[in-house]
Amino acid sequence: MILVHNISEIPEKLFNLARKLEENVELFCQLDYLIRETPICETKNVEMQLLIQNLLDCSKNTPGRIFRGGFKTSLAVLGCVAQGLMSKITHVVIESSAQTAAVCSLFTDLCHQVGLKEKVRLALLDDNDIQYSSAALDLKEMHVYVPKSYNCYLGVSELKNGIVGIVSAKSDVESAVDTFLASTDRFPWNVTKILLQEGVMEHFKKSLEWKINSTRDKYRNSYRESRIIDDKLRTLSAAAYNYEKKIFLFEFTGKELDEDSFGIILVDAYRTTKELLAMLKGTNHFGASIWCNDIAESNEIAFNIESNIIWINDFCNFTGPPKSAQAFYSLVDAHFSTALIKETSDTDELMKLRESWLAIKKTKREDIVRNILKNAPMPKNSFARKMEMEKLDLKDIDAAFDNFSFVENNTLCYGVEMRPFLMKSIDPLDVATVLFILKGGGVVIDSRSINDNDAFTKYVFEELRDHGAPILSYKESFRYGIFRILASPIYKMKVVWSRFGTIFAN
Repeated sequence: MILVHNISEIPEKLFNLARKLEENVELFCQLDYLIRETPICETKNVEMQLLIQNLLDCSKNTPGRIFRGGFKTSLAVLGCVAQGLMSKITHVVIESSAQTAAVCSLFTDLCHQVGLKEKVRLALLDDNDIQYSSAALDLKEMHVYVPKSYNCYLGVSELKNGIVGIVSAKSDVESAVDTFLASTDRFPWNVTKILLQEGVMEHFKKSLEWKINSTRDKYRNSYRESRIIDDKLRTLSAAAYNYEKKIFLFEFTGKELDEDSFGIILVDAYRTTKELLAMLKGTNHFGASIWCNDIAESNEIAFNIESNIIWINDFCNFTGPPKSAQAFYSLVDAHFSTALIKETSDTDELMKLRESWLAIKKTKREDIVRNILKNAPMPKNSFARKMEMEKLDLKDIDAAFDNFSFVENNTLCYGVEMRPFLMKSIDPLDVATVLFILKGGGVVIDSRSINDNDAFTKYVFEELRDHGAPILSYKESFRYGIFRILASPIYKMKVVWSRFGTIFAN
């Protein structure tokens, strides 16, 4: 890949671009409504909020997030332009269909106004060109594709599975019902499953039925006709309700839904928090809306499920600092920075090393890594790696854990980096990779990088191995396979938005 070496001017331009977008939010909302009929409040409070927050976060001069390939999703996709530029890619091409040309042209024009004319380009393609382009990758460009449909998305499995709703026995059930009825049916923010604690199942069902019927009666003349429930779906469910484009199926007994099941919400029961966590394990929902008034219980659920985006007594609220946008964009970064290896006894060994390494207290791991880097010989074969070492403040190595908290407008927002998984590296060791190991990630490194010509890599590798860190050198078994791991040190961010107060939707 052809990269530029100096991106020092990019952060300021991204900051200015964020301000330009803030000035033009209403125009973007109106255009998106004309193109996709997206409600203006949804575009403003979700898509544009995430887009602007991501630009502000990337403007803090923190390069290294990698994004590659076609990316098919909602308006927030345009935020990936920042990831591309901060990854030192020469320029970004925004590929637009005829339907989205107005939005993409406006965004490109704003990029040019802040000095990114040579960095951001617009291509208007017909359907055949778009299909070809999304399958190919120019080695010196990043292509961002903005389609007409929200449903058209490339690859990120978490987003395909949508959002799960959770309602505990200690919750404001009426507010939860109101929220899920009013929730968007648009990808990727649509609710696909609701799990109710057994004690509130009947309450939730009766409240849902009453609110649907009362809405139809109150707005009989202007009420939008609801989606028809298929007889087969109704037969396979304990109860079924339709509201506008959404269908709620209680205790559905079918094996799987058809491909056209978009808008169907499966509602099931759970007994205990332990059972809930077991039910959610491996379901891969990228977001969760938890309704629970007990702080301990809600935190137990929030930090023991795999979802990156968590709302407690809330839904689709993105109030928070710029860093909070990484709950969404880190999913994209991780997906498009992957490598495939064989799952063998070597990968099993690496996983075991990772578990034992994580069993060591974080402060102890910090001391180990700090001492290794302090005593390591300075890299000589790379000016960039030498500069990186000189800038590293070993006393502040714990600052590498990028957590935050924020309070505003009855919302507590806090974010934590999720423990990294495994990474494959074809390059010599650098500080970023060592910090990845410190945080709990496992690394397999090309054995050709561990030689006498690179004293830094050889010393750090051997010292980490002696201290039980999860790092192995490449063997033949690591070269090809279907086991997906990272190709660069990227971290997913879990962000929790907790709404507090004596009353919610009611």
